[in-house]
Amino acid sequence: MTFAGAIKACFKKFADFRGTATRPEFWYFTLFTVLVSIVLSTVDSVVWPATNGLTDLQMATRYSPLSDTASLVLFLPQLAVSVRRYRDAGFSAKWLLLWLAPVALALVAAGGAVSYALSTTEQTWEALIAVLLLFAPALLVAFGVQIFFFVLSLKPTKTFAEGNKHAAKPAAPDYSGTTA
Repeated sequence: MTFAGAIKACFKKFADFRGTATRPEFWYFTLFTVLVSIVLSTVDSVVWPATNGLTDLQMATRYSPLSDTASLVLFLPQLAVSVRRYRDAGFSAKWLLLWLAPVALALVAAGGAVSYALSTTEQTWEALIAVLLLFAPALLVAFGVQIFFFVLSLKPTKTFAEGNKHAAKPAAPDYSGTTA
């Protein structure tokens, strides 16, 4: 599959979570989304330049309409091709629920951080580090989940004969008795 063919296929099947997607289809579309993000972020920074005096946090969270819109438009096709790629490797789309683990840990850490902040009046580096350490397990789990999905996206195609229930079944032989 070519680069242009992968992009065309992913947009044609932008909400199709059935079937499979090959490695080239998945990776070419992922490359496309990264390139679009880079180009539109650059255009955003040229058209809407940052003003002086902004902090790093304000710079990171400032509104960039073109790249934000592109991210929203490309989210569903990227999710669909990811699901199809995981199915091609022999895994169910239910594995995507694994992303809820770091989110749940982050919510627990946020609750702990709020209770710690309410219980102490200290504003020292040690207090800040203690709050940040509450988020360490969530970050480690998120890193592990990302590594898992990266490895999963690199796995070769698993055929129906190899036990992939999501793969296309082989065509039945034709025993009609006609000869060529």
